[in-house]
Amino acid sequence: MTTAEVERYMRASAARGLSRTAVFQALGIRYARFMRILSTLQDVQWVGPGRSVDQRRYYESIKGHCPDHLRAVRDKAGAATRAMYSHTVRDSHGTIAQLIEHFGLSVTASTVRKRMAKGADLETALFTPAGQFRSPKTTPQE
Repeated sequence: MTTAEVERYMRASAARGLSRTAVFQALGIRYARFMRILSTLQDVQWVGPGRSVDQRRYYESIKGHCPDHLRAVRDKAGAATRAMYSHTVRDSHGTIAQLIEHFGLSVTASTVRKRMAKGADLETALFTPAGQFRSPKTTPQE
């Protein structure tokens, strides 16, 4: 391959979005020689790191792929999280926000959580109107 052909190939490859690594490997020349040739060329625009055609093709190939063992761990963790944040009140099951929406209540989820932190059970925290909630009396500890 002549120097002019190498130069044309390098310019065309840069315009197509190939990386420098892919180009010097395709040409079968060493990196040092490739960089010397590249230094003589004017205004060749290469794509940025991680944006070459090969990188985009690689990212597309792994997109949405999850190995079976990781999928099982993810599903198990999701089930544990859902169980931790799900509640049942009057035969309705869901998160606090879902229960508020289901029953059409005027309290917010943060209000219900604050009431529960003060010692109220979930049903009392949900169905007590705003401004009427009193925290349960605690017995003094001796």
